[in-house]
Amino acid sequence: MIFIIQSRTLFILKPLIYLATRFLKGEESWVPWTTALSINLINLIIIKKEESDQGYTIDQEDEIRKRSLNVFLYILRPPFFKKFIEKKFNYCVINVCPYVPLGTKIAKVIIKRSKHAEKSYFYLWSS
Repeated sequence: MIFIIQSRTLFILKPLIYLATRFLKGEESWVPWTTALSINLINLIIIKKEESDQGYTIDQEDEIRKRSLNVFLYILRPPFFKKFIEKKFNYCVINVCPYVPLGTKIAKVIIKRSKHAEKSYFYLWSS
């Protein structure tokens, strides 16, 4: 039971920890990203360990699935996305879409939306 309390406390404090590390290390640093990812992974490990001891309600299982998806989506967040995925993504969109009907228009929208999503949505990614 003590581990679940620690897990919930970490989950609640995660945005504050993220902001503190981002303030201390800077926007482009990997420290805030890895810290938030580590907190989420620790949370999932604790929850999975406690799951073997007790069953969960449907709402709790939905929350666990949401947190698992959140961990998976870390690859779409800066700085990981900028360093490893962005160039390949843009290359693929620019080179594949012209061969698809209406592809050029779709490619422009995808690239424009991805830049907007990076600026707005993933700015709040730690919550």
